[in-house]
Amino acid sequence: GISGDTSLSPFISERLNENDKTSPMVYYVKFEEGGLLYDQFYQRTKSSGEYSDWGILTHNNTISYENSHFRLMFKKDFNILDISVGGIYSYGSPTNEEHLFTGDTYYIEKDVAYKAFDGHIECGKGFVRGEVLGGVDFSYDIFSLPNVYYIYPNGDKILDKRYPPAPQYDTTFINYGLYLHGSMDIIPDKVSITGGIRDDIHNIYKDFLSYRLGLILTPNDRSYIKLISASSFKAPPPNWLFSRPIKVYGGVMPNPLLKPEKAYSHEISAGYVFGMVSISSNIYYQSLTDKVELLLVGASYRPTNISSLSGWGYEGEIKCRFKHIQPYISITYTYLNEQSGDQISMFPPIMVKCGFLTNYKIFSFYTKCKYIDRILASKINRRLYGSDYYIPSYFTLDSGTDIRILTWQDRKIILHMDVNNIFNQKFLYGGFGGIDIPSKGRWMDISLNLNF
Repeated sequence: GISGDTSLSPFISERLNENDKTSPMVYYVKFEEGGLLYDQFYQRTKSSGEYSDWGILTHNNTISYENSHFRLMFKKDFNILDISVGGIYSYGSPTNEEHLFTGDTYYIEKDVAYKAFDGHIECGKGFVRGEVLGGVDFSYDIFSLPNVYYIYPNGDKILDKRYPPAPQYDTTFINYGLYLHGSMDIIPDKVSITGGIRDDIHNIYKDFLSYRLGLILTPNDRSYIKLISASSFKAPPPNWLFSRPIKVYGGVMPNPLLKPEKAYSHEISAGYVFGMVSISSNIYYQSLTDKVELLLVGASYRPTNISSLSGWGYEGEIKCRFKHIQPYISITYTYLNEQSGDQISMFPPIMVKCGFLTNYKIFSFYTKCKYIDRILASKINRRLYGSDYYIPSYFTLDSGTDIRILTWQDRKIILHMDVNNIFNQKFLYGGFGGIDIPSKGRWMDISLNLNF
C-alpha cells in the first residue's frame, strides 16, 4: 500500500529507502612518463534497499557488481605530425554477493557480463593560423546477454525460459568511427571558424554521420561570441535491446529493433570579463527524433522509438575569481515540447545553482545549493494514476572540504569529506511503474586520497 506524504506524490512509501546502504571499494592507479600513460581502475559496489529497474522494491535486495579497466596510451610530437595511439580493456559483471528478492518464495540471480576492447589512432598538425586533427577509433564489445535464475529455499536453481528464449549467449557490438576536425583564424585574434565531421559505422545500429560547425568572434581579450550548430546520436543501451525482465509485472521487455536517438542543436553564446568577474550566456534550440519511450505492453514495458521533441533554452552564469574565494550562480531555463505539443515529462523547466569555493594551501572548502523546479511525472505513472500530476520542486544544500594532511615533493595525502542534503530535506525523483523515488536524508561521504 501507499504510505508517507502523498501530497508529494500518489506513488510514495516512506519505506522505499529503508535499509539503504552502500559499501563501495575503489582503487585507481596512474603512471605517466613522457608521452606514455598507463592507468588502471577497479570498482566493487554492494548496495541494499535500492529502487530497481523491475518496478518494485523490497528491503532484502543486495545489488552488487564490479567493473574495471586497463588503459595504455602513447602521445608524441614528431614535428611533422602529433600522433596519439591508445587502447583500453574493460569488463564488468554482478558479483556472487548479489541477491535480488522480489517478494516471492525465491530470490533472483542474474548471469550477465561485458568485456570491451577500445582503441584509437589520431594524428594532428598545427599551423600558424589553424590546426587539423583526424583519426579512427574502434570498439569491440562482447555482452553476455542476461539470463535470470530463480533460487528456491531448498537450493534449486531454475533458469527462467519465458522470454526471450533461454539461455542467451554472447552478442558482439562493433563500432568504427572516422573523424576529421579543424579550425582556422580568418582574422587573427578576431574571427575564427571550427568544424568537424564524424562517421560511425555500427554492426547493429548501422551508420550515422554527425557534424559540428562553429563561428567564434573575439572583439577583444575580454569578450567572445560563439555560433555553433551540431548533430549527435545516442545509441540505446544493450539491456534495452536484449534484456530479460527480472519480474514480468513491471519489468522492461527487450526490443532488438530500437534505433538510436538523433539530436540536432543550434546555439549562440557570449561572455564578458570584468576584472575578476565573468558573465556568460547561452541561448539554444534543440530537437530530438526517434525518442525512446517505455510503453506498457500487457503487464510489462517495452522501449520504443515513438516520439520527437523540440524546444529552446537559456543558460546564464556569473563567476567571481577572488584570491581565496570563488562564488558563482547559474540559471537554466528550458522549454521542451513533444511532437504532440505536450510538455515533456521528467525534466525541470528551471534550475538554479549557486555556491562558493574557498581555497588555501592546506585545505579547501565548498558549499553548493540548487533549486530544481517541479517536473511532470512520467507517462507511465500518470497513466496508472489516471491523470496528470507533478513532482514538487525542491531545494538542497551540500558542503564539503579537502584537507591536505601531508604534502612532500609531488606526493599528497588528502582527506575528503562531503555532507549532502544538510537540511535533511524530503523531496522526490520521478520514477516509473507506480513508484516515485524518495530522496535520501542527510548523508556523509568520507574518503582518503593518496597521490604519489
